[in-house]
Amino acid sequence: MGLLKLNKGQVISTEFLFAIFILIILLVLGVSLWNLTATRLSEDLIKTELATSAIEVSDYLLKSQGAPTDWEENITNLASLGLGATLKGNKLDRDKVSALLNLDYDKIKESLGIKSYEFYFKITDLSSNLIQISGNNTEVGLKPNASSHSVNSQRIAILGNEFVYMNVITWK
Repeated sequence: MGLLKLNKGQVISTEFLFAIFILIILLVLGVSLWNLTATRLSEDLIKTELATSAIEVSDYLLKSQGAPTDWEENITNLASLGLGATLKGNKLDRDKVSALLNLDYDKIKESLGIKSYEFYFKITDLSSNLIQISGNNTEVGLKPNASSHSVNSQRIAILGNEFVYMNVITWK
């Protein structure tokens, strides 16, 4: 047993110093693991919130006509955004989709109730090519960047007589 003699009456063993060193290492590892777990839980919570938001928004856009139901004829009266041609089914109203493409991004976010997230909306054919209405691509919003958390809610819908994919991507 190695003893280190200090002042009169004080003795520290090398085993005691080694035990303190191991204790400090364990404490640092414990704090690091705690921070890693907290970060992962936070990221999982964000992804869950994004997924919930994307699903709710896509469901509402597809199954609601909006308020008033003829909002596309006078955008200033828009209280609630909806793209559904009817209250049942997955049929999109071409005029409502066209009107959506001309709305301000912030107005769309406000109408959809997604203030704390960004979003991107697009309609593609079944081969993932953007659909055009009146010469405009059916996409609106901000595309997520590579470093963001994003969730895509893709729904099959009918636009005119064609099956299409309606994508609502929420991201942060």
